[in-house]
Amino acid sequence: MLTVPSDPPGPPAITGMGEGDTLQAGERRNVTCTSLGGNPRPSLIWYRAGRLLDDSYKPVVQERSVRTINTLELLATEADDGVVLECQAASDLLHLPLTANVTLSVYCEWTPFICCEMSFATSGWRHLSHHISYPLDYFLFMQKKKITNDQS
Repeated sequence: MLTVPSDPPGPPAITGMGEGDTLQAGERRNVTCTSLGGNPRPSLIWYRAGRLLDDSYKPVVQERSVRTINTLELLATEADDGVVLECQAASDLLHLPLTANVTLSVYCEWTPFICCEMSFATSGWRHLSHHISYPLDYFLFMQKKKITNDQS
């Protein structure tokens, strides 16, 4: 009787995007998840914020080593800023999938939105508020002739 050895897969590793890397909104980036070994081969599955994103993977043989890869073509959007991408290596030989993840940082060009509002209280005090939107919260308050800056 022929016995085929079973071997659990190695932990997944993510390349093409690392912690601290910043993408520009609209930028395309190939992000690859790789797991070495495993018999049977693991399933490599990408998740975005906990939701299935891509479950296509393939084994690659190079000089006596076998690895499984899943390459994700990512198109960065504003909504991706702060989102966690996770790759899971699942196998019948594992109780729980092995995981690797990266948090996306997406830079978005922005045009300041400036709004001003002036109100008069019954006491006669004038109040001017001025707000410049994302990414800087900045308020300028002017009451009578006193000007204060508050960046809290």
